[in-house]
Amino acid sequence: QRAAVDGLARLTRADVASLLLDTWPALTPALRGQVIEMLLSRSAWTRQLLDALAERAVPAADVDLVSRQRLLEHRDEQLRSIAQQVFSAENPAGTRQAVVEQYRAALPLTGDVERGRAVFRQRCATCHRLEEFGNPIAPDLSPYATKPAEALLIAVFDPNQTVDPRYQSYSILLNDGRVLSGMLAEETANNLTLLNAEGKRQDLLRIDVEELRASGRSLMPEGFERDLTLVAFADLLAYLVSRREKPKTLPGNAPQLVRGDATGTLRLPASHAEIYGGDVTFEPPFGNIGYWHAQSDHVRWRFELPSAGELDVWLDYSCADASAGNGFAIESSAGELKGTVPATGGWDQFRQWKVGTIAMPAGAGELVVRPTTPVSGALFDLRAVALVRAGEQPAFDVQPPKSEPLPEDPASIARYILSDANPMPTRLALIEKHPELSDRILTVMTAGFSPGTPEEYRRIPWIWRVTVAAGKRNDSDELKRLLTVALPRPFEPMRDWQAVVLGGGLINGVSLAGDWPHARITALLADDAVLRERWNRSIELSFAMADDESVKHGTRYDAIRMAALAPWKQSRPLLEKYLAEGSHAELQMGAVSGLVDVPHPEATDLLLGALSYLPERNRSLALDGLLKSEDRVARLLDTLEAGRLGLDVLGVERLKTLREHKNEALRNRALRLEE
Repeated sequence: QRAAVDGLARLTRADVASLLLDTWPALTPALRGQVIEMLLSRSAWTRQLLDALAERAVPAADVDLVSRQRLLEHRDEQLRSIAQQVFSAENPAGTRQAVVEQYRAALPLTGDVERGRAVFRQRCATCHRLEEFGNPIAPDLSPYATKPAEALLIAVFDPNQTVDPRYQSYSILLNDGRVLSGMLAEETANNLTLLNAEGKRQDLLRIDVEELRASGRSLMPEGFERDLTLVAFADLLAYLVSRREKPKTLPGNAPQLVRGDATGTLRLPASHAEIYGGDVTFEPPFGNIGYWHAQSDHVRWRFELPSAGELDVWLDYSCADASAGNGFAIESSAGELKGTVPATGGWDQFRQWKVGTIAMPAGAGELVVRPTTPVSGALFDLRAVALVRAGEQPAFDVQPPKSEPLPEDPASIARYILSDANPMPTRLALIEKHPELSDRILTVMTAGFSPGTPEEYRRIPWIWRVTVAAGKRNDSDELKRLLTVALPRPFEPMRDWQAVVLGGGLINGVSLAGDWPHARITALLADDAVLRERWNRSIELSFAMADDESVKHGTRYDAIRMAALAPWKQSRPLLEKYLAEGSHAELQMGAVSGLVDVPHPEATDLLLGALSYLPERNRSLALDGLLKSEDRVARLLDTLEAGRLGLDVLGVERLKTLREHKNEALRNRALRLEE
């Protein structure tokens, strides 16, 4: 039936439309969508569809929101007028703002996550993708987990308030009279690729295009209020918010609700913000949020305003000259302010800056500050945000910065790094600052506690950070010094911290640096028989630790990575065991990472075979590992060409890597995949 509809679409006869409309009751829902898409491609057919809708031979409910929007905005004035009459009962007069205000009542409701997941899959998955479900046509919804709830409210019910140019709808008139609609996915000097709302790609030659017109409107249609009750929207919001990570727990930072005063003034100090992301952190000595290094870093304040009003938004911040110019956004229930960060003369030079003015409604709300572009250097050091009545000057209550000398000797550095009272960015900076002392720092960090006690595991995260940083530096002298400290002595057992250093730190770091760990360490120890013997024995000990259920999963992961470097016949059974479907995710991750570290052809086969069932994070690690060598890339391309793996699984960045591969033959194979 689908093939028949495609065949009919290539005809120009007027009776094609009546033939399909006469069989409407017998068509399946999926086929109805295909037929509507076809009937919208020619004006004569569109008129017959509208007549059938007016006569109720085709129920208006059978026309999806995207097609409905195309009809209501049709280039033919007469057809547009008929469509407005047909759908007038379904779309009563009124502004989108009225709909937004109607559904604002859902924001305080407590939604149900499972029901929200069902709403997403029924109403949104045609264009959006979450939890490996749906079509990645429209913008990724994951960021909405970090945004204020108001942002989703506006995105759903007033999608044309702010249209991202990448996702606006285009109308294309072809020389043969057909009219196509969708999003421009790609364009070159000779070709256009159109992506419609159902994910179908249409490749067009520019020479066949008579007219290309941007609608200025979002590909997201208006009218979702027909399909979403207040409760259903609350459920959808709960589902998206459930995707939100937990805020960091940091010394000196105590997230809490901030209440505005009677005048409507709201002061949001860094100490009361929820902090999310990678390196971004609260720095107690300075009272600011710093180390914004990634575009995903963001902070959130929850607040309550007693009255609505026009409020000026001020930042109390600092930014060194070399880091100025990064883009940022302030998102709230009143909308969004964007800007670029001006320099203040140094990280210790704070200034107050009015960013803009917003109309803030009364009641509970959220305010989010985040980068809008990849961050060069650091975004800023942010001490506070203030919202004050228009024209007033905020009074920021901030403490002067405190400074104290940082330690320089290994013992003091180790103690400073292990103290949770010290700011994380400073501890991380100390690790990077003293690579020549890493073995002596490790010696101090691994002394003074009994193996297997809580103190060992309190120290392990920082032991790991010291050694993975060394692994990524991949300096021969430093690696050898750390191996001397960490490898078990003859007749001694392997402690948990040692597995963390060897598997999670050095092996992992060397692999991240782009080397094959076994070859790298074998060459490193070639002239040191004593150290080589200790290394080989540690690999033997790793098998027992990997299977020891009394050991924490994270340490077993490290042991699995060590065991992967044993001879292949010995390591393969262990790696297959933990790679299996249904394995504990962290142990499975150890098997995936171990296989990534091993350049054996059968390791590549195991990774390819597991892609169909690996959870998202482990599949991502496997796919990255399959790009590590030309042999692996060739095998991955074999799998893609055979249709055993879809291009969508790779993601945009990996596809780009394949298309730009330095090997011309592999690059050409990758480019042909998308023809």
